[in-house]
Amino acid sequence: MIQTRFHYHSYTAQSTDFSNTVQVLADQLDTTLPLLRITFFGAATNGDYEEKLRILHEVLASVYPSSRPLIGFVAQPVIFTEGLAAEALYLSPGDTPDKMSYKTVAETPYILIENKHEKALIMEGIRCTDMSENMAFQGKVLFQRIATVFQEEGFRAGDIVRQWNYIGHITEAENGMQHYQAFNEARARFYKSSDDWHERGYPAATGIGMSIQGLIISLIACIFTTPQVRILPIDNPLQVAAHHYSQSKLVGEKQRSFAKIETNEPAELRKKATITTVTNPKSEKKSLSSGMKETTTIIPLATPKFERGKILLNQQSGLCYVSGTAAIRGEESMHSLNAELQTRQTIENINFLISEENLRPVGITDFVTTFVSLRVYFKNKEDAEVIQAEVEKQWAGIPVVYMQADICRKELLVEIEGVARLEL
Repeated sequence: MIQTRFHYHSYTAQSTDFSNTVQVLADQLDTTLPLLRITFFGAATNGDYEEKLRILHEVLASVYPSSRPLIGFVAQPVIFTEGLAAEALYLSPGDTPDKMSYKTVAETPYILIENKHEKALIMEGIRCTDMSENMAFQGKVLFQRIATVFQEEGFRAGDIVRQWNYIGHITEAENGMQHYQAFNEARARFYKSSDDWHERGYPAATGIGMSIQGLIISLIACIFTTPQVRILPIDNPLQVAAHHYSQSKLVGEKQRSFAKIETNEPAELRKKATITTVTNPKSEKKSLSSGMKETTTIIPLATPKFERGKILLNQQSGLCYVSGTAAIRGEESMHSLNAELQTRQTIENINFLISEENLRPVGITDFVTTFVSLRVYFKNKEDAEVIQAEVEKQWAGIPVVYMQADICRKELLVEIEGVARLEL
């Protein structure tokens, strides 16, 4: 099973300048294993992001001249070091797929891994050339590019099992629409192309901020043609499913649509009316002909389309992608001013998500869970040590990368995601 044979490793590095830091980190990579993707995290501005990304590609090209891995660079400062962190995804030792291809379609690089009964498609760091465009536009462009690759390789939106969405200044708004909500609108439109969400559930996902403008998307999609492998969406009864959030939890102007309807008013009562329509992102005035009236329909804002977790399971083992998780109970944020309590609540949410009590209803019992990768995002630098202390108490010895980033709600101070193996 491809997914359970992935091997995760985290690295950090610090040196005199950015180029040296990249080289120090690259020297730690295990070149005996095929490196599929590597996600870098570090400080960047709108002015130096492109140059830093160029350096990353240049150094990795020298280390992997013939099979260059997919590279992503997320503008999130790394705590406890002024340098870089990276999460690398390798193909595990001894695993030889029938076919592994490095491809580019519609200016989008990706890796396709194929075996007899399975295919995995990996994208990393997909972004617009001009990251200063508004969020709605960037979301539309990136999902169009993903759709083109999927069509080329025979994948559907419903085949995505894990997605990462890095959203510049995530809680800020433009034209009345929060950046996160503008992204959610674009994601929801793309996901409408697939008709099997009720059966397989949405992907596990993270929507997290960046310190620069723009949108970056990474994902893993897979197709299995054997009944021995199940793909299971995992809900958490402690939390309302994100795709069922009420409208009060979404931040943005409601969209409105209008329809003209003929009236049967007597001619002497008819008047030409001028009304203001709100069509987001801007308003405009429309004139109605005599004998017509306007009806208004408010279009609900799109909810975040992801599951709390996603498990890929065969008869002996499984891989659980834990979505970005915060201190939310029901759909309410908890302990809004206390990073320590928020971290504890977040850990409790994750532990229950992957507990036997929660997984028994989907037929998973008598298993051992081991995290192989964790990411911790914190909003305020001064909270980093107390957050780390809580994480280390729960998951001592697990590779963790700590990044500073805004969370999708202004009152939330920490978010945690991870990858866990289940041994049955």
